[in-house]
Order: sequence, then C-alpha cells, then structure tokens
Amino acid sequence: MNQIVPQVMIGNCLSSNDEDYIPSWKCFDTWVIQAQYFWQDCNEEPRVMCGDLVHVEPGEEIKTCIRYDHKTGSITVSIAIMKEDERGDGRDSVTKAEDHKRRSKIVVDRPFPHKHTHFESWMDFFEKCISAECEVKAKKKEEKGNGEEEVQSNSNEIDESGCLARPYLNIEYKGRVSVETLQSVCPLEVKEASFPGFTSKNWRKYLFCPRTGDTDTLDGLEENDSLHIDDAIILSK
Repeated sequence: MNQIVPQVMIGNCLSSNDEDYIPSWKCFDTWVIQAQYFWQDCNEEPRVMCGDLVHVEPGEEIKTCIRYDHKTGSITVSIAIMKEDERGDGRDSVTKAEDHKRRSKIVVDRPFPHKHTHFESWMDFFEKCISAECEVKAKKKEEKGNGEEEVQSNSNEIDESGCLARPYLNIEYKGRVSVETLQSVCPLEVKEASFPGFTSKNWRKYLFCPRTGDTDTLDGLEENDSLHIDDAIILSK
C-alpha cells in the first residue's frame, strides 16, 4: 500500500516517524498541515515519512502539490500556507505566494524506502507495474484464444491499458463522528485543482472512513468546487 498525502489534520493523528520510518501519533486540538508518505511493509505494519508540522488557522488559504520528476524518479510532496505578496510596480497588485516558513515538504526517492532493495526509484516502480499489467493482459488474450469466453466489461472494471491513478480530495475520519461534527468544519472551498489532462470541474471529492471501509461522494453546493457533507450520508454502521 502507498499513500501520498499533503493533508490538514486535527484530533489524534499520525504525525512523526523515527529513522526506521516507524510512526508515532499525537493529539492536536488545533488544525495542522503536514506532508506525508504512508505505506505498509510486508507484514502490513504501518510506516511513514513525515514533513514538518505547521499550524494553520481557519480561513487561511492552503496549496498542496505532488510532483513527479522523471529525471530523478523521485516524488516531491508539499503543503503550504499562502500569503499575500505585494509587488511595488507602481500599481496596487496583490498576488499569492507560498510561505516557505509555513510549508511542510518531503522528497520521496523511492517507494517503500525502509527496504532499498525493492525498487531503485519511482520510475523503476512504475515500469515494473506496467510490465506486470502487460503480462496479465497478454495472458488474458492467450486464454481467450484458447476458447475461453470473454468476460463482459462493466463500469467498475479496471482499465487494462496500463497503470492508472489520479489524485482526489479526501475527508478521512476515524471513530463514530456525527454528521453535525463534520459539517462544522465544512464546506471547504477548492479554488483550483488540476493535474495533467484534468481540471477541478472533473475532480471527485470523497468522504472516507477507514474504520468501516465506507466511501461516499461529497455533494457540491452552488459550484462544483465547493464541498458539502450531505445529511443523507451514513457515517457509521
């Protein structure tokens, strides 16, 4: 399992790691942001690489970024508070820039960094994943050629053209949290969300509970970029 998460957190949260990437938890009574790479080892034990913890106030604007460098095969994860940057160009102009003093950032050279023998880089990981996908596809074609019936595809079937993934906005909660409690921290306004080939209008937003494994889509308000937890969403079984 791999999970790259520039995130906003409150409550009892995984927030640090030792030199072996063993995680530790801490309880926060105010909002914090942090860049994290979370994964599970072969024994399904949690491991994590954490950036700096940065406190954030309600109403502040946050920018997150996950960037893959094809030259080095590394992934950079960052989350930062935006600040106004006034430029003295003779006109009143105000732009937004990342506050580097209030930024959490990590550079992940390879997946599963506690075991350097697994993969040399993310590029190595991606190439081996694509190779494995191609082998599965070739095997299915061979079985079909041997007279086996083709399984009809449906909307839930995974595309076999290669390794596919895209980021999404996820509100993750643990324990028995009431709708009212979650609504007290919503709506969240997404001003812009993009990655190659997609814009924020096509971005799905999810409500996820690791305890139950349930995932619900968050309904939009007046605009697709605004988030709202609908009263009808069942948060616990």
